[in-house]
Amino acid sequence: MGLVFVAACGGDSGALDASSDASTPDAGTDTHVDSSLPVDASLDAGAQCACPAFERCEAEACACADEVLCGTRGHAGFPMRAPAERSFRVDGDVVNDELTGLSWQRESVTSRPWADARAYCASLVSGGREDWRLPARVELATILDASRTPSFDAAVFAGAADYVWTASRLSDVAAYAIYFGQGETVSAGIDVGGGHVRCVAGERAQVPRGTVEGDVVVHGGLRWERLASEAVPFSEATSVCGEGARLPTLYELHDLVDEARARPAIDAELFPSTPSARFWSATERDFGEIVQWIVDFTDGQTALLERGGLAHVRCVRE
Repeated sequence: MGLVFVAACGGDSGALDASSDASTPDAGTDTHVDSSLPVDASLDAGAQCACPAFERCEAEACACADEVLCGTRGHAGFPMRAPAERSFRVDGDVVNDELTGLSWQRESVTSRPWADARAYCASLVSGGREDWRLPARVELATILDASRTPSFDAAVFAGAADYVWTASRLSDVAAYAIYFGQGETVSAGIDVGGGHVRCVAGERAQVPRGTVEGDVVVHGGLRWERLASEAVPFSEATSVCGEGARLPTLYELHDLVDEARARPAIDAELFPSTPSARFWSATERDFGEIVQWIVDFTDGQTALLERGGLAHVRCVRE
């Protein structure tokens, strides 16, 4: 069963066939579906307080909705590296990530609604551990290899190249999922049974808010330019960044998404005037023609875009 994507303003919902992998991207179009549902992390329609990711509004105050992920604000708190820089170690049914300190269920399990996926992970006992849980969006992105099909290292991980749920919600009816057939991060209705499950275990530390230093924001161990460029084709994107700066990777842009916000899905005080639009990454995909991964900061979803398309640039420095 495919996941049903949340349509804008009560429009039709489209179903995708999660069993089939697109061999070429719809690269000339914006592939994300813009949802007009509230993306306040309080998750409650009509809530009177705006809360960080993984918290919810109760009696006009923010309360923790996920004890492990509260305080992370939807950010990583560890380096977001490209696949070639990751170090996975297989131990029976468990894969240990030596970079992030997380442990993963090696094989994903069959599709089910989002609440059932959370319950499955909470009850899982594997590898001598009982602290399994549904991964956050940014955690699941750490095992993504968006340069290949399937979009994970099949020598390390097993299971379907399909949509996999995350614990990160966009609203009271939608959550993020990652499609491991091609690599997109999408929004899907939580009651749909089309999302597969790959549980994670491991503690998470609180992630401090980024700090402003002049024209840059220090976040995730990187120095991000506060202001973004106008939308340009990819041929101009690399020249936008000055000496010592570069285009961020898809994985680094994943960490910049603020799940408690939308339109734009970023901390607008740290990054003022950010458009709710697509941003180029340095991560590419070869379909015979090279196309680029973009992150849409309307709501944090990702897609592939032909290099002749237009997207904004936010440069980064080490």
